[in-house]
Amino acid sequence: MPALVTRWPREAAELLSIAADFDPNLFAVGGSVRDVFLKRPIYDLDLASFSAAALSNKLASILRAKKITLDEDNIVFRLILPNRYQETRQIDIAQIQGKSIEEDLKRRDFTVNAMAWSSSKKNFLDPREGMKDLAKKTIRCRSEKILRADPLRILRAFRQSAQLGFKIEKNTLKLIKEVKALTLKSARERIRSEILALLEVPGSSQQLLAMDECGVLTSLFKDLESQRNTAVEYYGKGGVLTHSLTAAQRADFLMSHLKLIFPKDYPAIRECRRNIVILAALLHDIAKPETARVIKGRLHFFGHDLAGAAKVSKLLEGLRFSREEISLIESATRHHLRPGYLAESEQITERSLYRFFRDTGKDALYVLLTAWADHASYIPEKSLLKFLPLARKPVGKGLEKAPQALRKTLRHLQTVNLLVSRLLNPQKEAVPTPLVNGNDIMKALKISPGPEVGNMIEKIREEQALGKIRTKEEALHFLSAFHRQALARRSGT
Repeated sequence: MPALVTRWPREAAELLSIAADFDPNLFAVGGSVRDVFLKRPIYDLDLASFSAAALSNKLASILRAKKITLDEDNIVFRLILPNRYQETRQIDIAQIQGKSIEEDLKRRDFTVNAMAWSSSKKNFLDPREGMKDLAKKTIRCRSEKILRADPLRILRAFRQSAQLGFKIEKNTLKLIKEVKALTLKSARERIRSEILALLEVPGSSQQLLAMDECGVLTSLFKDLESQRNTAVEYYGKGGVLTHSLTAAQRADFLMSHLKLIFPKDYPAIRECRRNIVILAALLHDIAKPETARVIKGRLHFFGHDLAGAAKVSKLLEGLRFSREEISLIESATRHHLRPGYLAESEQITERSLYRFFRDTGKDALYVLLTAWADHASYIPEKSLLKFLPLARKPVGKGLEKAPQALRKTLRHLQTVNLLVSRLLNPQKEAVPTPLVNGNDIMKALKISPGPEVGNMIEKIREEQALGKIRTKEEALHFLSAFHRQALARRSGT
């Protein structure tokens, strides 16, 4: 028996002991046992019991935990633990499948998750030689039936590979490729959870490449497949899909190098969700294939931002993403071209800055991070690291020090840097609160409710952003003059 099996972290050991007092025949299983050997924290304690329902009820009462039914058919429960448990936050209790724990372990996903430990009997079980694969840092599935029994295991292989730093064994990748069509057969909520858990791991963008090689990525996001043969002459082999995957890699790079890229603003940016930024970068050009047009010998994608926003929204709704998550990625897709348009103008005016922040609203930072990843995808990572100091300079400054081929992209990155700085500048609101409201306007101008009132509020807010109006009195005076001019134009005088 491996000695490490008895070296459980304090909280997990305490919970396991309490559970064993009520059910001496239970086993710690799966990731819990694996993580003991890896000396990883045990956030989720996995238990298997012949009396899962009764045990979960008893523990919920004793521990004052919230009980959730995860799977009625297979009898799986989750206990959300109270705050006094700082490391282990939940317990999953599953009914043992089959006549014995050995039979149950043979049905589990990967060999490293098919080990069990009985604290009451001091009994360690490893029927599928998980210890050998643990030593080799390998994710292995020995049967296609195991993947077919729960297709979510297809995604779980890549997620656990990222989290553990393990490689997926070659034959397992072959099995995954054979069953890739089942990727969307699981409950959409579970698929969403796996996607977000995977992309939360630093370096996880590499897993997207592995998923694409197996055909899993485009089984999951079917609209990406048409990117593969679109704009090959521009992006090279893999077309737009190669660009999308590279953008996801740059988003991953960005979230891992925030202090280097945004040295003044990184504390606020690190609160952004890595998984959402990477997913937005992956999906931002989802509508390029359907909008691709050759006009006068040049390839264009007119409207791919708006069409992509609608497509992304529908896709993520189908995968049961939250409203907030959908809003962030939809906005990033809709507005990802805007910073580039600003970069290409001769002068970035206060008015254009205000209108960008007005239109992107609460999602502005995610729009900017997606745009950064999009533009950075055109620079090899080694060159990107070299020229990051230049990308932090004011727009247009120092570009002569870079190769001609990189100057346009670096100017775009400088523009994103400017926008991030302005957004997070505490001295001045990017989109100020209007100094007057609708009632103020209707009373002062003696007009009725209608679109004109909203237009005037927006006009005031824009003038505030430009620094032309600072008080309520100035706002009302401006509106009075503006209203008179509007009336004169209508009457033709």
